[in-house]
Amino acid sequence: MPRIYKTMKHIQLFEAYTQGLTKSPARHFILDGASSAGKSSALKGLDSSWAILAVDSFFNVMAEELGIEDFGNNNKPTISQIYPGCPHQHDTPGDESYEKAARWYMAQEAKEGKIFQTGLKDATGNTFGKPQGIDKIIYDDVDGSVIQMFDNDNRPQWLLVHAPIDHTV
Repeated sequence: MPRIYKTMKHIQLFEAYTQGLTKSPARHFILDGASSAGKSSALKGLDSSWAILAVDSFFNVMAEELGIEDFGNNNKPTISQIYPGCPHQHDTPGDESYEKAARWYMAQEAKEGKIFQTGLKDATGNTFGKPQGIDKIIYDDVDGSVIQMFDNDNRPQWLLVHAPIDHTV
């Protein structure tokens, strides 16, 4: 089967799923795949009815709160002030608890959209988060552990993005 046919087939299945033409329409997706697999690039064509929550943005503002980075948010509340009570320590970038904290913050933003409202900026200089009134969310991540931050009734669907081996080498 030609590669383009397989790709089109998957795009058609995804569109049918998001439009409710299959069992139940999905509103939350984890777009999971290796670095440079094309996750972020694939999302550039989405319309404004979707919010994209990229884990890198959460890592950015967590690092800024620790004083490691500066994205110009010093006159705004920090991520832990916006969402107090994170059950995971996040004072050591790269450790397991720090990774879990980023996903916990992603889940809180999906539920409440407070980061977007405060206008926090990430490393790109853009405001990020979930605008009010948006209920379709894609989590752009290199793993699917954000799924653990939701109860069973509200868990996102998990999509794995594969990249050609020459892209991942």
